[in-house]
Parts: sequence; structure tokens; C-alpha cells
Amino acid sequence: MITLKATYFNRIFSILTILLLSSCGNDYFSWDLNNPSSPPIVSSGTVSQITNNTATISGTVVDEGGSAVTVSGICYSTTQNPLISSNVVNAGSGLGAFNAQLTGLNQGTVYYARAFATNSVTTSYGSQLTFTTQSGSPVVSTGTVSQITHNTATVAGNVTSQGSSNVTSRGICYDVVPNTNIISSNVSSFGTGTGAYSVNLNSLTGSSTYYANAYATNSFGTSYGQEVSFTTNQTPVTLQSTLNCSSLSGVSSLYYGMNGTSAPWGISSNGYSGSCWAAPDPNNSGQLGTVIGANHYVQFNHTFTSTGHIEFWVKTANPGYNNLIPAIVLNGAAIGNTTMIGGNSSSFYWMKVQSPAISAGNNTIKILISGSYYDLYIDEIEIWY
Repeated sequence: MITLKATYFNRIFSILTILLLSSCGNDYFSWDLNNPSSPPIVSSGTVSQITNNTATISGTVVDEGGSAVTVSGICYSTTQNPLISSNVVNAGSGLGAFNAQLTGLNQGTVYYARAFATNSVTTSYGSQLTFTTQSGSPVVSTGTVSQITHNTATVAGNVTSQGSSNVTSRGICYDVVPNTNIISSNVSSFGTGTGAYSVNLNSLTGSSTYYANAYATNSFGTSYGQEVSFTTNQTPVTLQSTLNCSSLSGVSSLYYGMNGTSAPWGISSNGYSGSCWAAPDPNNSGQLGTVIGANHYVQFNHTFTSTGHIEFWVKTANPGYNNLIPAIVLNGAAIGNTTMIGGNSSSFYWMKVQSPAISAGNNTIKILISGSYYDLYIDEIEIWY
């Protein structure tokens, strides 16, 4: 009973002491029976002196709380609401304003930052600040492609920001393969500095798809715009020569007949414009219906001084059917089928066809026809490039 009375007496004495001190005007004295200490109060200031990799941020410890602030500063991150477990720059201790310089930042990046202060109770944070570092490299965009011909095109670009140093080179890089964001590929440069520009690309290949990017370079590096693509026009061609059957060079031919027989094509006077190659020659075979199966061909040599194609007349006779479409084999490799460009597609009539592109050089060209018909004719081979 004596102990219990003493305990009550001590609590009553403590309360009376608190009331007495409060009545004396002690503004610095507070009492919380559940939490005798309190967290610090800190506010975030402003962001200044932003560069491509640094920034300065201010803050203020307004109140230390129930115990002294041992450390204050700025915490920051590329994600919102950073904590002291993120990136931290310490700026001192105690009450008052402070500045912290953030270094090693990434250029052109959005960052989030908060002031913080820590005492023995906890860490408090100020409001969140947001800032974006400058881009050290230039900012450039790719524009439109215009004035496309078979070997030229004009591509626009625009340097909208020079970055953290002067643009020393700008232009267009291009290639026939996509993702051409490297200035080690084909490059056409156009001056320095910021602003819009247009570059003329020359010596392109006809009927080809190109990919292009605008680029700009300063001391921090090279930036690229978005990739654009365009296709050049077909290269205009002219007729170089017309080769009749007797003027072909390096000729070989073969057709396959009935009962496993085969023989070279013959010359017939029943051509589109005179004599022509014929398989079989009814005057020699004495019978019709002897062209059986596949891979009947006429082959010859010709030197192309530039990329071109051949055009020729063909007739394949079989009642009720259309003319067969020949295939082209170039230097031992198939390059595709011919395309009808004139005449009549019906069997027994002459039809004009055009080959796929044939590269420059000394070429061995095989005209290949597959099918079981009465007879096959090829005439007037024209060389175009």
C-alpha cells in the first residue's frame, strides 16, 4: 500500500511540474506521454543549374523535432518518391537551408528528388521535385523524301537542338538495308549547326529500296532521327541490239522428245520476223507432238556493259492452251520468269516477254521452257540497258 501511494504521488508531482513550467511561458517544452520525441520537418526547395549530367537542389530543415538532425540532403531517382535507399547527396546536419549538387546524371533523363532530414526518431521527406537533364548529344529528326528518280533522291532533316555543344556535322546516312543509324554507312553531309536542311543523294540504283536517317554530331556524340524508306524508280533503258537466231554467240540448245529422245533446236523460217529457233523442227522430225516434259532451252552468251534485261518473242503451240512463260537462268542460277509485255498470250500466236534484271558482265543466258507442246519457237532477242 505504501508503494502504491508513492507512485501516485510521483505522477501527481510530475503533472504539477509540467503545469508550472507551462504557465511560466516555456515555448520549447512539450510533452507527449506516448511519444516523447518527434520527427524533423524538412521542405524541398528548387532545382537550378541543370546541365546534361548535373543539377543543384536546395532544401531547408525547418524543425529538428524531438532530437538533433544528424544528416540532411537530397535523395533522387528516375522513379517517383525516392527514399534515402536511392541515390543520396548529403548536405550537412542541424537546422537551416542547404544546397546539394547532383552529379553523374544521365543526359536527357527525367529525375525525381526530395529533400530529407534524419534525427534519432526517423527520416522525414519534403515534397517531390521533378526535372529533366539536358541532352548532351543533338536532337535531330528525319523529314520527307522527295524528287525520287532512278538514281537520285532528296531527304530532309532538322536539328531541333544542338545539345550541350555545337553541332559540327549533320546530314543523311543511307543504305539498302534497314536500321541504318550508323554514319559509317553511305553518308551525305550538309553543313553544321541547328535548323532544317535537305540532302541530295546521288548514284543510287534503280528499282531499289533504300533506308535513310538524318544525323547530327557534336562533341558528346551522334544522334539519329527516325528511319524512312523509299524506292527508286526503274532505270530507263534503251534498245542496244537485236539478235536474230544466227547472230547469237556461244549458242547451245536442247529439247526432249518422245520415247526418251533429245535433240538441239533447229532454225525455222516461220519466225516472228524471219528465221527463229524452233523445237522440234517438223521438217526434220517428220512428226508433231514430240516436245515432252521440261527443261527445253536455248542458251547463248552476251556481255552487258551495265544492268539490263532481254526481250524476245515466243510461241508455244498446243490447241486450247496459252503460250508457256519461259524462265531465265543466268550463269547457272535461276533468276525468275519472264513477264508478258506484248503480243498475244494464246497458243499458236506470238507473245513478247521481258526477262528479270540481268547484271553487267559477260553472262551466259539460258531461256528455259517447260511443257509438253507440239512445237516451241523463240525469235528476235533484244538487248536492253
